[in-house]
Amino acid sequence: MPAGQKKVLQASVELFALQGYSATSTAQIAEAAGVSQGTIFKYFKNKQALLNFILDSTIAQLIPSYSMEIMKRLKNEIHTARDFINFIIDDRYAFLSENRQLVLIVQDQFLTDDAFVKLTKEKLSDRFQFVCQTVDDLAGKDFTMPTVDLLQLIASQLLFLFLMEFRFKLPTKFDRKHELNQIKENVYQAALK
Repeated sequence: MPAGQKKVLQASVELFALQGYSATSTAQIAEAAGVSQGTIFKYFKNKQALLNFILDSTIAQLIPSYSMEIMKRLKNEIHTARDFINFIIDDRYAFLSENRQLVLIVQDQFLTDDAFVKLTKEKLSDRFQFVCQTVDDLAGKDFTMPTVDLLQLIASQLLFLFLMEFRFKLPTKFDRKHELNQIKENVYQAALK
């Protein structure tokens, strides 16, 4: 990837995550990247094409390849339902935290772009079915709720914590480890027999 394109992408991710896609102009991107606006349009037809490149790259490469890695680890390292809950909460929150700028952009697009939601569902549908089957195979018999409901419970708890930490940035004292342990306890109580 050419250096100019890389600078544009890095600046775009930072600005889109910080102030949102709609509030970010190509002039701001060019300034943050240290390039001219012409450089942006050399690599991307328009700002929407730039966003699409970021989103497509995130969905097409990062999520599926990382999901396969997690599935291998789950099959090799997890022996109880409690192990599964601990692993998935810690691992997925680490993933969200490490990729917070991209996650914030994806989250914004889920709220504002129906076409993106449809495309993402199509791309991840098979992967989600694979995850559900893997969870059922590993520990499904130990849960009091269907796997889809369990994953929804975990995802909603993690997303809320993520938003509190990285989007709302509330001025209260934040103890990530304590919050994650609280989520684990909530899930244990709701999901384990």
